[in-house]
Amino acid sequence: MHLLISVITNDWTRYHHAAEALKPHILASATPLVFAHPEIFHRSRGFLLLVDWDREHIVATRPFAKPFGFALEDGHLHVATWGDEEVLTLQGDKIVQRISHPWLNHLHSVATSDRGLLVTSSGTDLIAEFGPDGTPLWMFLLFENGYPGRPYPLGIHFQHDADYRHRYIPSALAMHVNSALPLPDGSVLATVFRSGELIRIDRVSGQIHRVLTGLHHPHAVRPAPAGYSVCDTEGRNVVLLDHSLHTTARLTVPVPWIQDAFLTGEHLFIVGNRRMPTATASPSPDPTELTGILEFSASGALLRRLHLPQRYRPFMAAPIGTDQSDQLATAWRSHLPDLPDVHWSTAQAT
Repeated sequence: MHLLISVITNDWTRYHHAAEALKPHILASATPLVFAHPEIFHRSRGFLLLVDWDREHIVATRPFAKPFGFALEDGHLHVATWGDEEVLTLQGDKIVQRISHPWLNHLHSVATSDRGLLVTSSGTDLIAEFGPDGTPLWMFLLFENGYPGRPYPLGIHFQHDADYRHRYIPSALAMHVNSALPLPDGSVLATVFRSGELIRIDRVSGQIHRVLTGLHHPHAVRPAPAGYSVCDTEGRNVVLLDHSLHTTARLTVPVPWIQDAFLTGEHLFIVGNRRMPTATASPSPDPTELTGILEFSASGALLRRLHLPQRYRPFMAAPIGTDQSDQLATAWRSHLPDLPDVHWSTAQAT
């Protein structure tokens, strides 16, 4: 099996420390939506990593401006980038389309829909659907459609005629919607980080229905073999739901921060990170914590692990078919994989 993996940046630790130092100034400001990123943000890069999982081999890499979520579709690869504040569509190594909008900030997920692409913009609490030509078809600002009575700085300061690209908008200012998935009935499932919810949005009425509550900073609502899955990120669970959105199982894994997850056969794959340190709580890294890309058996045993250095921050992993993997490997041959500190381990190694 081949996997495609997004790594946000090669210098996450230093960027996060700089951002945490800037955050108090932003939160205390009367105009909190106008700040630029720390300088180190512009010097760091991320990449997509193509691996042969079973043979434990790095097939190819390609640099991107801080990639988050991605979607594969008919020989095309759609990538949400934080650095460019764009959704890039690639055919092989060639960028064939760029989608942007003044309201896009801190893009997280991208998913295909019947009409185009469904994108989450976490900095502005926006879920947007774009048509094949990049035209906005549906724009849903979370603060205009729910969560009454909550302190909501983003909703207070947001101006519809402003351009929010390339600004640092901390998640403390927003609800931080971070993944969205279209449903067959036309509604949308989405994870809301700060409220700890999985919600369903009726696109016609704008009404929000709460599917799950009490989650710990959820991410990554994804299709699953019998319905859907969602990461209870700091709850150390992957929640499975059927097609009627009823919970069918909670898969517990010893991972401090479940960034992403998917099921294939009876195996559960996890993208695991260390917990996000803050200015007031910076736990010392625990070398025994399970982080990286992890494969678990149906019984919960760790079968294989791809180790990534702490300065990397992986975001998403997904299986990729052999044909498309071969196409990307050929197209990305000029981007030679040079990752000596990335390696595998097996048999419940920690």
